[in-house]
Amino acid sequence: MVDFISMNQVMKYNEQEVISVALWATYDKIFNDILLRSIVDTYTVCVILGTFSHNLTRIRAFSNVPYMLIQLSGIDRLNATTSSRLLSGIESGCSSFLVHHHAVLDFLDIFMEAHDRAAYRNPNKYVLLLMEDPVPDNLLESIRGHVSMREIINLILFEPTHDRSSVELLTHRFVNAEQDFEWYRVDRYDIQNHSFESENQLFPDKTDDLRGKPIRVATFNVNPHIFLIEAENASPIIRSGNQTYSLNGPNGFLLVEFCKRRNCSIELVVDSVNMWGEIYPNRTGNGIVGSVAERRADVGIGAISSWYHCYEYLSFSFAFERGGVTCLVPKPSELPRWKQIAMTFTTSSYGAMFVTFCFVVAMYMLIARFSVKSSFERTIAWNALNVLAIQLLQNSSIVRNRSVSEVLISVAILSLSLNLASIYSGKYASLRTIPMHKPAIDSKEDLAKSGMHWLQVHEAWSYDFRLSENPTEVNLRSTFQVYPVQKLHQMANEGNSAFALARLHNGHLMLGDWINADNIHNYPVLRYQLMRNDLYFVLEVAMATKTWPLMERFNEILSRTAEGLLLLVQERRSVYRYNDYYVQSAALNSHLRERNEPKALALEDVLGALIVLACGLFCATVRFFHEVWLQGANKDYHSRKTKP
Repeated sequence: MVDFISMNQVMKYNEQEVISVALWATYDKIFNDILLRSIVDTYTVCVILGTFSHNLTRIRAFSNVPYMLIQLSGIDRLNATTSSRLLSGIESGCSSFLVHHHAVLDFLDIFMEAHDRAAYRNPNKYVLLLMEDPVPDNLLESIRGHVSMREIINLILFEPTHDRSSVELLTHRFVNAEQDFEWYRVDRYDIQNHSFESENQLFPDKTDDLRGKPIRVATFNVNPHIFLIEAENASPIIRSGNQTYSLNGPNGFLLVEFCKRRNCSIELVVDSVNMWGEIYPNRTGNGIVGSVAERRADVGIGAISSWYHCYEYLSFSFAFERGGVTCLVPKPSELPRWKQIAMTFTTSSYGAMFVTFCFVVAMYMLIARFSVKSSFERTIAWNALNVLAIQLLQNSSIVRNRSVSEVLISVAILSLSLNLASIYSGKYASLRTIPMHKPAIDSKEDLAKSGMHWLQVHEAWSYDFRLSENPTEVNLRSTFQVYPVQKLHQMANEGNSAFALARLHNGHLMLGDWINADNIHNYPVLRYQLMRNDLYFVLEVAMATKTWPLMERFNEILSRTAEGLLLLVQERRSVYRYNDYYVQSAALNSHLRERNEPKALALEDVLGALIVLACGLFCATVRFFHEVWLQGANKDYHSRKTKP
């Protein structure tokens, strides 16, 4: 009896082994002849096992492409060992995954987390679930409802029939928000005849018709890139909570056109408080980039630059527009007219004149020591005043009344003074012809040198300086400050700060609401001036999760709209519709100055000369009182001396 049972068990085992071998031989036929031709961009295949199956060695198709065996046994989440194995496979270029039936749910559990930690990015993932037995309904339901299924479009589940005469090839498709996905049969493979029943395409392009599938988009109102406008009947459907919206602006146009072409809907994830947001080292965050990093959104768009520090966590789209970040700075004020009297020569020129003056005074004193008997004419004061008189083209007693050597040096200094006077008169006249202004801030070097704070509502405007070691950019990073909108309104009215803005691809400006027609002017002249050069330039992108399967399709719409100059039209329309075009024009033409028409001289024009006169009168008054005091002291001295 025992021997009879053992023989039955052996026969049953051998029968199962034969069936299993036949099944895997069928899989090999499908992979080798049909499947690998469909997966045209396969670089490496990752074979995911629950427990090692020697039947996998029967698949000869693996000899045509590189592959890696990764065993997932008894795990629920990533651990160190599994992480290193799966990450190693993904970093080796795995875009196709053959998953053994024992490891299906474990693989789906770690699919997104493993890709989030990988540096290799390929949105075209092919997942093949290889079943050795008919799949129970509860397992099919668990697979269908798994969150990772949102990230996988190219999927085939191989399910053998009960009689093992054929293999059902199943895939999934979106139905609606309530049911999510459903299974449907792509084709059936007849094991005996080695042929497909319908000869259908095994990986149909499901992105042509997404059947209303919602795309979760992280964004907020960014003028003039994207505007969220409440609307009752929007096409495609755009929702945020229970409210329906329509989208305007160049970025809004991209989203709407994408969903019109692909038959999808848009689910907005709006964080207007944190705006562009931040990503923290633990992969949490807020705003646009944080929502995508936490997978609360599939893609983020809205004046986003290709920030390097986000690349570790997200995937970037094609760069579809160039922009420059610059500043609106206080317009240089006109220099006071009284200062212009001393601006004809540089500091070094004045220094050379002073050295010449001292040298000539020393020469006069040296000559007077041997040729002049009067002690008063040997003093520094007497000689200095006479030399100063010569330089001011005034009469001096030392020109003709003393020795020949003094006359010669006097003629030399007089000739120099005549030339300097002519040069000064001509230069001063030219300075008075065109009004002079303080140095303008036209570059990042000028802004850093001025020490002026440049302001915006979010730290994202300084992200491009975050990793810079350039001293100028390090300085700018320290002077950048973030303020709420109300505070920026107040500071814009004061006119003492610089305000960061974007110079858009097609020539318009991304101005904040705090710059308006009331404060851009300080009538009758402009209060602000646009910097001529950019602080830095950026490339605008969209950011998505590393496994978002629609990235290539989204890149297609980006390329086509950019090539067709459609974004130029949308940008211009948004600026005209939602902005004060007078402010745009005033900022773009802020370098133009008022006409300098002839006018009568005012008090400020002669104020410099009056200041020189006042200094002279002050010195003379001080000297006068000093002389009066000396004369009184001498009289007292002589009166005391003459008394008996």
